[in-house]
Amino acid sequence: MRDIVVARPSLREMLAVEDDLPQGVSITHKPLKSKRTLVKERNSRQNFRSVLVARWPKDGLNSSRVAILMFVIGGKVAIPLGDYTLRCAPYQGALILPGTPHPDGTQLCLDNLDPKTRFCDMLSFRTLGDGVWGWINHSRGERHWGGGVQAGEGCYIRNLQARKYLETLAEEAQKRHPYSREMCDDLLRLFITLILREIQEQRSYQPPPLRSAALSLGASSSLQEQSFVARVEEYVRDNLNKNLSIDRVANYLFMSRVSFTRQFRAATGKTFNEYVTECRLEAAKVLLQSTEWPINRISALVGVTPARLRILFQQHEKITPGEYRRKAADYST
Repeated sequence: MRDIVVARPSLREMLAVEDDLPQGVSITHKPLKSKRTLVKERNSRQNFRSVLVARWPKDGLNSSRVAILMFVIGGKVAIPLGDYTLRCAPYQGALILPGTPHPDGTQLCLDNLDPKTRFCDMLSFRTLGDGVWGWINHSRGERHWGGGVQAGEGCYIRNLQARKYLETLAEEAQKRHPYSREMCDDLLRLFITLILREIQEQRSYQPPPLRSAALSLGASSSLQEQSFVARVEEYVRDNLNKNLSIDRVANYLFMSRVSFTRQFRAATGKTFNEYVTECRLEAAKVLLQSTEWPINRISALVGVTPARLRILFQQHEKITPGEYRRKAADYST
């Protein structure tokens, strides 16, 4: 991670962490020419869901709900990101956080301050469905191309663990906690190693032409056999100790809040908040029966306060968590 810039949405935020920039990387102010325009969710008969959040039309920039990991594999680049330009050399890169304005593919990312180097090659990754989409872009003078399926420079790796590594890397990179840098180093190493293994063992594939065209516009299809509800259940189970808001889960599934709420209610007959409450309660029951951990530890693991956990048990079981544990112990004996 010492060679990776964590690219944030604005110059102000970047200047606050300027001391952490890799050696040789620089940022310069570049005022925006257009105002932020929100992107409405776009669905087609192919079931694509846009991950774009906003556009800056005159600047050739988009922002999206997902992180993008970019590596410079040749030449020098000048990447416009919001109201600043990021300059990187070969073997450096950028982790573009969700919500950060980034190039929409219509502009060259050549470093004009270095006229001797009029080319660049970049390798990029982003999450897509149950895995990761990877592609290579090239710029030569005024020409720009890349990510083409036919050229063999774009592929989809269907591996949920790879997706989770990239998402967790983006989350951890924003923190200032002890050992965050070490965790990012390990996550990056795990991600790249897993991607390499999947490709070498031929577990990657190129999506059909229609889907690859949609990808270039920032769209995403589900690309999974799991049902919608199964994917929600998996995400809730893996993140039960966190703030499980509708917006957070909808973003994970590349859906708008309205579409997610409507589809979840139609599929389950209950609201998302009702479902999460049931999951927290059931998880707490299991921990109360199978461990001797204190109530406050169990409440933290299921994502509520001890007082809230007590209220839930009294509402649904008519007893306190402690009484439920004693009752379960008596029953087992």
